[in-house]
Amino acid sequence: MKGLVILIILTFTHGKYAGEPFYFGAGARGGAMGGAMSAVTGGVASVVWNPGGISTISGRELMFTHMSSFSGLVSTNNLFAGLRRGDWGFAAGFYMVSSSGLIRTAYDSTAGRIVPAGEFGYRFTSFYFGAARNGLGVTVKAVQETIDTVTAIGIGLDVGVQKTIKGIRMGAVIHDLTSTPIVWSTGLKEFILPNVRLGLAYTYRSLTASAESEVRFENMETASTYSVGILSLDPHLGIEWNIHQRIIDSGDFFSVRLGLDRTIPTFGAGFKTKWASIDYAFITHSVLGGSHRISITASF
Repeated sequence: MKGLVILIILTFTHGKYAGEPFYFGAGARGGAMGGAMSAVTGGVASVVWNPGGISTISGRELMFTHMSSFSGLVSTNNLFAGLRRGDWGFAAGFYMVSSSGLIRTAYDSTAGRIVPAGEFGYRFTSFYFGAARNGLGVTVKAVQETIDTVTAIGIGLDVGVQKTIKGIRMGAVIHDLTSTPIVWSTGLKEFILPNVRLGLAYTYRSLTASAESEVRFENMETASTYSVGILSLDPHLGIEWNIHQRIIDSGDFFSVRLGLDRTIPTFGAGFKTKWASIDYAFITHSVLGGSHRISITASF
């Protein structure tokens, strides 16, 4: 049953939901904090969450993330690299969502029922390049998608900003600003409509709280938390507690995180040193099973 649900999500919800594979996010920190990242994201993960955060990159940075979703039925991998040049931060990399062993079916007229007729796979790959200065950034992304033998390509644009006023961090990002077109080899043309995320975050000592609203214009109705006509709104909430503990250097700390991604609870933890960090997140789901995400980041 789970495989059937995943098949529907990945292959038959295009058009209105053509951009769904983008929403897995990058890095385990964001997953553990319920996706409430527009105001707090930093480093190379910002190329996905909010390009304004790319301006926080100092030196060079490399991040790899692996996510196993819905009890292993969907795999997400991404690799991003970034560097700083003067006042500018730059980041680039790829983001891939895939699932294999999906069942192709056919109608057996002799038996009078639908029967399995082989397997096929799904792959969604997006290549990112982003740049930011003083909290204002832009990301260009090229999309390649494959369902069985059918392929598609597209290109999109995200813009975002981060600012801090009197200790309150604010973030705003518009994903797919130009309504990213997806053109299939069958001749079908779809559009990923703009997605707006607005967030606030505040840090008191070692505790950071982040809240974000995600606004979409896809007439999602019951698929969203709140919906009025074509407009839908989904909340994202996250808390991060940093516990300073010298293990290798005086700047080391552990992080404990929890969040709410729409209505889904999320949890996680991380450990960071001056040169590297490792983060883990677990995203629950009552029907499809949990998702595990781990990311490793190196700074040099």
